[in-house]
Amino acid sequence: MKVKVRDLLLLCSVPAVVLVVIRGDVGTDTASYIQILDSMQNVSGNLSGYGVEFGFYIFKVFLYLGLSPRTVALFISGLVCVLALFSFSRRRDDAIVFTFLVFPVFFYDMSMNGLRYGMAFCFAKLAADYLDEKKLPLAVLFFVLAFSFHVSSLLVFVLLAIRKISRNALVAFGALALIGAAVSSDQILLKMAAYESLESPDGLSGLAPLMISILIFMASLFFSPKSYIYLTFLLVSELSSFVLAKYSYAGLRLQ
Repeated sequence: MKVKVRDLLLLCSVPAVVLVVIRGDVGTDTASYIQILDSMQNVSGNLSGYGVEFGFYIFKVFLYLGLSPRTVALFISGLVCVLALFSFSRRRDDAIVFTFLVFPVFFYDMSMNGLRYGMAFCFAKLAADYLDEKKLPLAVLFFVLAFSFHVSSLLVFVLLAIRKISRNALVAFGALALIGAAVSSDQILLKMAAYESLESPDGLSGLAPLMISILIFMASLFFSPKSYIYLTFLLVSELSSFVLAKYSYAGLRLQ
């Protein structure tokens, strides 16, 4: 009990992080990221055909330094681990959420498969934290970083920050989101086109996260009844995504 939260979390996470950064050719999207990085190394011009946001281009620097695409992919995985541990170790409550939710459900997926969403998820979390701490410049910086790696981070940020966001901050972040959408228009159109042809596996797809959300809603409403508006907003969002999942795979991703 006397150990600092960050020190304890870092120590306990060492085996998981080591597994991520020394893994072999495993991970659903590992091969795709290696292919994208290989194209960045050997092909000049726009990579919008791969659907990567503009923030991912920063890793070209490491390719110019002579690192192989596979090494860079593993470096990105390690960076996601570092960002996750940092963003969820600043407070005791965050460490609890990381231990019982983020780690068992998302950690390996965000560090070995969806690397871009992993980075964006952590950046969005930090942006919401700094906004809560009234450190607007840092909040804006991490919001831009999150959006530059995955456009869906806008939704993550809204869900985390909507409880306490002010009108001025809402206008500022809305303007940044519009600018980002204009810059990433090609990637957004590609994602929309891709999801038009993807269907959910079956009628029960998305039922598990829906049931978990309902249980969390009931428990949270019992312990924190004053937050019923925010909790209801989250539940309605989850229900809407579940309904959308009956028609498109995008609903599952939103859930």
